[in-house]
Amino acid sequence: MKKIIFYSYLGNHVPNLAALAHFKPKNVKIIWFIQFPQKISAEPDGILSLEQLGFQIYFKSKLSSIRYRFYKQKIKHFIVPYTQTSLQKENIRIEVIDQPWWEEIAEEKPDGIILPTIVLPGNYPVIQLAKLAKRFPIFLHEYCQSIKDVSLFDLYKERYEYLSAIFLHGQAYLEQFKNRKIKTKYYMTGGSKTDFYSFPFLFNPPYTKPFLIYCNTVSNISIYNSRASQPETWVPILDEICSELNLKLIIKLHPLTYYQYLKSNWSSQVYFNSFTADLFRQAVGVISDPSTILLEALLAKKPLIITDNNIGLPKNLNPILKVIPTVKIRQSAIKNLLKSYLNSFRFTSSHQNLLNYWWHKPDGNASTRIWEKVSHF
Repeated sequence: MKKIIFYSYLGNHVPNLAALAHFKPKNVKIIWFIQFPQKISAEPDGILSLEQLGFQIYFKSKLSSIRYRFYKQKIKHFIVPYTQTSLQKENIRIEVIDQPWWEEIAEEKPDGIILPTIVLPGNYPVIQLAKLAKRFPIFLHEYCQSIKDVSLFDLYKERYEYLSAIFLHGQAYLEQFKNRKIKTKYYMTGGSKTDFYSFPFLFNPPYTKPFLIYCNTVSNISIYNSRASQPETWVPILDEICSELNLKLIIKLHPLTYYQYLKSNWSSQVYFNSFTADLFRQAVGVISDPSTILLEALLAKKPLIITDNNIGLPKNLNPILKVIPTVKIRQSAIKNLLKSYLNSFRFTSSHQNLLNYWWHKPDGNASTRIWEKVSHF
């Protein structure tokens, strides 16, 4: 039996890895290390997201267990759903760990390691990663959108070369190709979490009444504390409009902004779960800041509107902006757009092209394709 180590530390990583865990081959044992965060702005939403999906969680530290229980009390006003159908399977063990996480991984002597792409905690441990890469195959897990011509979850050289120019640890990933003399061919797997969009619902809708989702998720760390994404301005306007349209409003916050809105007067409308497949499929529409989660909303094939926050947008969103309407923060403009757009929306070939551009093969078999490639190393 092959032993594969997962490592993650934010809720963003959970759906992709949860899909890989659930759809794993029988001859694979997974040990999933999840990091207990050290900073207030990085709350343990990843641990809670796993618990919400029915996975069994083991704490290696009593202190972390106590801190986690305290954290769950802090968010009791949010909507925190739990699945009735657990994704837990045999030979999956999830352990909450503290630093140094790379030592925990090395001690297990795995047949392979799957790590997230975004900057890892622990003072950018490039040296430690390089050491791990010499001993074990390391595969790259991308938690958000893909880049054209490179898979969302790509085991191969093109992805590593791209990331080595952005993330310091991308260099460590790339180094293993030289060390192991790995020769690879281009292969498109697609994103593992897209499999859940072909999966039965795990979660009940948050309301029996039709609802609209507002996502505050601008992926720019410099604006989190300045609140440039303005949920406190958008929410009252959207609440009033939804009431007029006989809709409820659900708020989906970026995990790094939860702590800012614990005491907001709309906290009872905040949906706390990194697993968004069911939420998006159950909604009548999504209005989102220009961020990666709006790309996932495409998978639900629901009406999608982008908020205009006067924030500079990444160039890779240009194809999206040509198809998805944007709206400024004016009540009349939002109301008129929602009224017409929700009623007349059709998922066109232009939407399908965007979906294929960002997600490549959302056919419910991405996890299988990924495991086929992982098993060859």
